[in-house]
Amino acid sequence: MDISCVRAHALEMTCILARMRATVCATVLATMCAPILFVAGCQTYAPRPLTLDAHQEAFLSRTLEGGDVASFAEKLDAINDGEPSAFDLADGITLGEAECVALVFNQELRVARLRAGVTRATADNAGLWDDPVLGFDLTRLLGSAGQAWEAFGSVALTLPLSGRLEVEIAKAEVAHRAQLARIAEQEWNVRIALRRAWTQRAALATECEATREFLTRLDEIIRIVESLEAMGEISRTQANLFRVERAMQRAAQLERIAQMARADLDIRAVLGVPPRATLVLADSSLASALTPTAPANLAESNLELRALSLEYEVAERTLEEAIRAQYPDLTIIPGYGTQDGDSQFVLGLSAPLAIFNGNRSEIAQARAEREVAQGSIEGALERLLNDFAQAEVLLIAATARRESIELELIPLVDEQYAHVRAIAERGEVDALLMLESLARQQDAKLL
Repeated sequence: MDISCVRAHALEMTCILARMRATVCATVLATMCAPILFVAGCQTYAPRPLTLDAHQEAFLSRTLEGGDVASFAEKLDAINDGEPSAFDLADGITLGEAECVALVFNQELRVARLRAGVTRATADNAGLWDDPVLGFDLTRLLGSAGQAWEAFGSVALTLPLSGRLEVEIAKAEVAHRAQLARIAEQEWNVRIALRRAWTQRAALATECEATREFLTRLDEIIRIVESLEAMGEISRTQANLFRVERAMQRAAQLERIAQMARADLDIRAVLGVPPRATLVLADSSLASALTPTAPANLAESNLELRALSLEYEVAERTLEEAIRAQYPDLTIIPGYGTQDGDSQFVLGLSAPLAIFNGNRSEIAQARAEREVAQGSIEGALERLLNDFAQAEVLLIAATARRESIELELIPLVDEQYAHVRAIAERGEVDALLMLESLARQQDAKLL
């Protein structure tokens, strides 16, 4: 072979190898650059340590005059057709104003609203396509007299043809609405808890006032009894009955005062204000809140049923999503590389076949969860109807009992006490009868 031909062949081989190395280097470089671009688009993590000391200080300094409460009251005015709520704490806090404060500061409601942020974030990021998958194949041909290296790069992209992403979006939105409905239910429960605590404190305040009046009357009777005892009209044993009753009522009054202090703390806990916050409670009536309403539209008006109906819709979307998942999504895999010194473009297609698995487990579980959701809302409806019937009976009975006490019992015991006291002032004292009349009058006012 001519030496020039050998040199030409060697030069050609050198050029081929150079091109091959350049292709390999370019492919490797592209493969290395892709992760760099990926990392550049990723979010970074930054730790956020807890600052409980700062929160404790902020909580203990919390006041009802904050801008959050006033702003929330203005929003309620806008919802209520612009009717003014007269939110003014200068004359004490009423029950309606306290409910507004609780809706802003209550701990459980604040946590529930934060949980709604989780479902909102899920809904905002639902239905996203799967990230593309970058692949790189590098092959060395052993014993090859020609080019020993082959390089191919590819990017796999999944096309969601099954429609599962649309269902995922709908499911996430319904789940967020269900969470908002649960928050509305919790807000109503907080208002009910506040009304109960408010009513309990009002009852204790009434009992304390009645006991103070009772002790005042008892002191007047004891002065009469002591004068009669000094004149020898009654024995010391009979006089001591009144002193013992006064000591017992004073002890009971101290217990009621302690119960009122605990009731004040309960109200503060529901409101979400510090235990030592300045809080002057104004007298408020619950008469407007005690009017029964027919449960004809209970399924639409009850907040618990509304939340359960949305959770049932979530179960429906979950089942639909599981069924859509058994249908194949198409994955396309375009690639580029060199083989035998030639540049090549490759296009691959892949799709799963629902033969052995078919997402059967998830579908069966979703069907069962839908049955559970349906049973939950039906059971809740039955329970609420029974609760409403029982509450209606209790309200009717309590109303009749109150009318009987106010119109019949209290006038009788007042008349009996006035009669016995008039007899005592004339010097004719029946200690047991007087004490019994006084005690019955007190019991009637505490019913």
